[in-house]
Amino acid sequence: MAKVFKKNKIQDTEDGGFGQYKEDVGGGGSPNPSSEGTHGHGANSEYRENYNDTMQPRTDDGKFTYKSVNGKGIQGKSRGETVNPVLTGGINGIKIEDVKKQFENQSGEYWDKYKDKWYRKGDKMAIEAQGKHHAKGFTTRVSAEDIWDVAKEYNENLGEFGGGGDVYHQTKLGGDVHVKTKGATVESKVFDQAKKGRRTQSEQKAIDQAKASGKEQAVIGESGGFESANKPQPQQTSAPASQPQQTSTPGPQSTQPQNTQNVPNANVGQILQSPNQNNNNNSNNGLSSSNTKILNALFGGGNSTPSANSASNAAKPTLQGFLNQQKK
Repeated sequence: MAKVFKKNKIQDTEDGGFGQYKEDVGGGGSPNPSSEGTHGHGANSEYRENYNDTMQPRTDDGKFTYKSVNGKGIQGKSRGETVNPVLTGGINGIKIEDVKKQFENQSGEYWDKYKDKWYRKGDKMAIEAQGKHHAKGFTTRVSAEDIWDVAKEYNENLGEFGGGGDVYHQTKLGGDVHVKTKGATVESKVFDQAKKGRRTQSEQKAIDQAKASGKEQAVIGESGGFESANKPQPQQTSAPASQPQQTSTPGPQSTQPQNTQNVPNANVGQILQSPNQNNNNNSNNGLSSSNTKILNALFGGGNSTPSANSASNAAKPTLQGFLNQQKK
């Protein structure tokens, strides 16, 4: 026999007390009960009892709460700022704003207690997808609303939690009633959106648990809360390996002249073969002063002061050494 999968509904929340909340006329005690015009917010109990038959559910601590806790709808949109006590085991007064902050930071009293029970918009659930006449197997679906927003209101037409969407079409197929709604998302439609992309390990685990337990399962991430389809999952990134610094061993310095842009074009052999006979300076081997300057520039010799090119000049053969070689 095929296993029947149970959908976890808000009204089935453990110790939620759905439909069992006592009701009373809304408001508080009035200092002038029967006087019209003195019925202000929080001080209109007896006035409303006389002129208005509206009843409001109360929690055990005497606080008024949502009509949806007893399966009743409202006109318009709920402005409630607290979590429905059906979701909290009857505890009233938990601010939605505080819950959102803790769920975003993934820390705090409410996060620790409800992280694997309360879904947010974009959270994932392993659900059995139904075809027209038979089951299509399990798939991952994504929430369209936060659970605390869905729980604010109750749709009496559909008999489920969710914004006051109006029923505009009903058809029967195989004995089941298929209902379409117009308006805010109701609970049965919250997880209609299919998740795109490849199945994660967390999704596969949730699907396996659903098959084994007979209940649809939340997809729980590494943080312990619902895994979200809106945020990319944390990826393991390794620090890039440090690139070894390229150190090259300097090779032998070239003996070719490095900087000759200011040296006139000259042929060394021609200069040596045609000495200036009028020059009586034997230390220059009969070379004229102009030719000596040319050769000093080429060979790096004769510089009386250091320069920026002194390092390269030191590697050049000296003029005197060259001349001595020529004598030999």
